[in-house]
Amino acid sequence: PGESLRGLTPMSFYSLGLKPTRQWLDPNWKTVQTAVDEVLPGRINELSGNPAGQVLIHSYSDTEPGRWHLLDVPKAELRLLALIRQVLDRAALQPMETFHYAAPDGVQVPAFLTRPAKATGPQPTIVLVHGGPATRDHWGFNDEVQLLASRGYVVFQPQFRGSSGFGKAFELAGHGQWGRAMQDDITAGVNDLIR
Repeated sequence: PGESLRGLTPMSFYSLGLKPTRQWLDPNWKTVQTAVDEVLPGRINELSGNPAGQVLIHSYSDTEPGRWHLLDVPKAELRLLALIRQVLDRAALQPMETFHYAAPDGVQVPAFLTRPAKATGPQPTIVLVHGGPATRDHWGFNDEVQLLASRGYVVFQPQFRGSSGFGKAFELAGHGQWGRAMQDDITAGVNDLIR
């Protein structure tokens, strides 16, 4: 607190979108990130530590609640430190799909969809609407979504206009639209799923 960041060179930045990605500006961290992502594919791998020494990795995905690893960079050794929710049957977890659909006025609305195991044809669906309005859902393990999917429900999570993390214009488009365009976004997503 009270310290200025002037004169410091940023090392990375995050891009949220439907799936978060970290872009490293520092070449040493970029090399480590690339290597970790190859060894732990399909996950978000958050790194901290020393890119020339030891790196702590928090690794998670939609079907992986999380693991903590320690990477010894000079030795190229990766060691599992801890498994979050150890007793959870990871093979029973369902992937979270990402997609966009069109609202009545043409705005592209981002969304998440999780289907129950072995789902074919129409399925009972729960529309899980986040709070806010200026908040959002995130791609990754979600215990509520997984519980509902394990009970045979499709779980639809629309990120209606006003949701954060999809650009300022998208967030501002929700101002004054409670029960209006925001609701129309949700309804359009349900109609898209029905089609």
